[in-house]
Amino acid sequence: MAGEKPFLSFQEDVDWVNKHQNVRARVKRLYDVWNRWEGGVAPGEHQWQAGLLALRHIVAEAQAAGRRVRALGGAWSLSEAAVCADYMLNTKPLNYTVVGLAPSDCSAGFTGHPERLVFAQAGASILELNGWLEDRSLSLPTSGASNGQTIAGALATGTHGSANQIGSMQDYMIGLHLIGDNGRDIWLERDSRPGVSADFADRLGTTIVRDDDLFRAAVVSFGSFGIVHAVLFEAVPIFLFEAYCRRFDYSALRNALNTLDVSSLGLPDGAALPFHFETVLNPYGTKNGDRGAFLRFMYQRPYRALPPSPAPTVVTRVGDDALSIVGFLTAALPDQVPSAVTLLMSQFVSPVEAELGTHGQTFGSTSFRGPLASCEIGVPAGKAADAIDIVTDTIRRRLFPGLLGIRFVKSSDASLAFTRFAPMTCTIEVPGTAADGALDAYREMWDGLEKAAIDYTLHWGQCMRLEPAWVRRAYGSDLDDWLTARRNWLSPAGRRMFSSDWLERLGLAD
Repeated sequence: MAGEKPFLSFQEDVDWVNKHQNVRARVKRLYDVWNRWEGGVAPGEHQWQAGLLALRHIVAEAQAAGRRVRALGGAWSLSEAAVCADYMLNTKPLNYTVVGLAPSDCSAGFTGHPERLVFAQAGASILELNGWLEDRSLSLPTSGASNGQTIAGALATGTHGSANQIGSMQDYMIGLHLIGDNGRDIWLERDSRPGVSADFADRLGTTIVRDDDLFRAAVVSFGSFGIVHAVLFEAVPIFLFEAYCRRFDYSALRNALNTLDVSSLGLPDGAALPFHFETVLNPYGTKNGDRGAFLRFMYQRPYRALPPSPAPTVVTRVGDDALSIVGFLTAALPDQVPSAVTLLMSQFVSPVEAELGTHGQTFGSTSFRGPLASCEIGVPAGKAADAIDIVTDTIRRRLFPGLLGIRFVKSSDASLAFTRFAPMTCTIEVPGTAADGALDAYREMWDGLEKAAIDYTLHWGQCMRLEPAWVRRAYGSDLDDWLTARRNWLSPAGRRMFSSDWLERLGLAD
């Protein structure tokens, strides 16, 4: 709306803490960014417009003042990816979403289904998106294990599930509305996969940039390419998961985890690899007879209406649910840890047979007992068993209060994708309590992988190896591509503005 000013709301000198209570920061300004005009008036026709102008204004003001600025989503990261001491922007109130675009909004080169396209502001949560999509007989292609993240926050660190034929969340993105130097914004797409028309971009008041290299770099960039205002992706027709959780000795699963050959496991669809294939492993229960490996697998089934359930059924999940289990170990003494982990897994991980649910019903809300810590290691799928042995040996030697969540994800072509190993990346999540020795335990695991000459990556949203030399070893020429794209897109002042101490320690600030 011409002449209108956006509503700007912030607190000064705020003590901020993330959801898992392991990251804290003193912030000069913490903005809450709303789709509101000055005075609290809601926009009329273009409900996203006031929020977009607020973001432009804040970025321009920050650059003029020499301040750094970072976008904040659901505060889900266990790393300092979203943190800076100057301006942090809470984007959760920016949750305007449109499901289905007109054909005229699509580029002539778009080959998908306009009615399935989803334009979502950065703050739309996975919970909200699941609800809006299922009401329209659609679904997210994949997501993480829980629904508290925002869509932009999930992309920023490469969030994934265990949809081994889909990939991570960034892999089904079509467009990003990105705000950079001095509040200048672009609509960014791949040149090889055009999405929107000039009319669509004109309504946003922005310019289309189609560049595969820039898109591959920006889509997983933890806020360092600017502020994401909105994203565009294509949903899929609604389907059901048929979920199972079965308990095995680790020795019975070890070969399947290394080869993805499930023919010996007696699964319902025989030798066919399930759509979703993961294991929760008790590192203190890996001997024959312990039955410490909980295999959770799911098949995609055609959608049909389900009878109402009197109460939700809780099934095992990795990721934040594994973190929920680990939270109960905060009071365990070191010599009590093995028996406490075994007891908790028996209590919290229940067998499931053919439980049906939509994506939103299957991957639901979680709760935490913090403070918590976690690291997630990515290795080539063929090295899974060797890497698991190194991690479990370290856990047992240190009496570390944690467990393993093991998943398999199709490789991503994003420049700094954690799930970079083709054709499949095995991810080994190691949640634990945020005790003094947690980072030392993780370092010992990382050193063990290097000693064994196993290539590995680390999830950007969890505990990291803050060493530029390691980032170089892990990403090689893809790191050069990422840095070049950032330098071409942002001025030196812009690169500093969208940086942080965390990025500097990783060697990614310039």
